[in-house]
Amino acid sequence: MEIIDKIRMILKEPAKFFGKIRSDKDYKEPFLYYALLSFILSILSSTVSVLTGLSNDIVFTFIGLWISFLILIFLGTAIIHIFVYLFGGRAGYLNSFKSAVYAATPALLLGWIPIVEFIAGIYSAFYLYPKGLSIFSYESIDFVFYQKVRGYF
Repeated sequence: MEIIDKIRMILKEPAKFFGKIRSDKDYKEPFLYYALLSFILSILSSTVSVLTGLSNDIVFTFIGLWISFLILIFLGTAIIHIFVYLFGGRAGYLNSFKSAVYAATPALLLGWIPIVEFIAGIYSAFYLYPKGLSIFSYESIDFVFYQKVRGYF
């Protein structure tokens, strides 16, 4: 599937997209997808930072942003995966990673636009990411959460 088709499908039919990639077994394709979109976001964000006076060095800002994006996707996924595991998700780190990468699409596409980036981030974090996790774990995340919380009361 081409990158434009992936973006279109993630934005229009996320459940169908996550179901389609459920059987993918490697990190290469999601990582390259994320690396490309974060590269573009880093260029655009660096440019906006320089134009608005938040930064003086576009190259340093770009390199710092891109390296941060590439490191933080793995760390952020690891943190979320711990909680997914605690709540019964046993689909593995790869599926948490795929969910995080592809759920980040709106934020990566619109993250360079002030204020819009916040809305895109909320949509990514609170709708797309849980949607992907629930499809990869074959269970509804809110159902699993409810079952765990109910056990404590």
